[in-house]
Amino acid sequence: MKFKGTKILFLLFLVLGGYVYFAEFRGKDERQKQEEAKKKVFPVEQKEITEISLIYPDRTITGVKKGEKQWQITSPSGIEADSEEWEQLASNIPGILREDTVAEKVQDLAQFGLKDPPVKVSAKTTDGKTLEVLFGAENPKKTHNYAALGGGT
Repeated sequence: MKFKGTKILFLLFLVLGGYVYFAEFRGKDERQKQEEAKKKVFPVEQKEITEISLIYPDRTITGVKKGEKQWQITSPSGIEADSEEWEQLASNIPGILREDTVAEKVQDLAQFGLKDPPVKVSAKTTDGKTLEVLFGAENPKKTHNYAALGGGT
């Protein structure tokens, strides 16, 4: 009996199987991490955030990190901070992802609720950088909010 055709098919199957394994399965986690890193708005870690300000039209609340996981509200003074909540807020800042870009350079931010945003989040890092995000109106599907970086830039 001649098995030449079967051997060729078997070798072809091995080559194709190897390609699928190396191209699709191996390295999949690394590709997902790279894609997520591209979507991240701020390339920082939670431990690098030392100060957070929540800026509303009528008031500003500022918290400063005083220890490993201890926070103190410095503005307005005299209010005790819930360190767990501030730590949660600090962990959410590096997790802000860019889903879609509606427009690169917009002259009229009012159409997105960003001219006078209801809330602006400002965070300072250990290396002195200031990270700012303006949160505006919800999109028409009501699934996300519009946002702009650093005062609309």
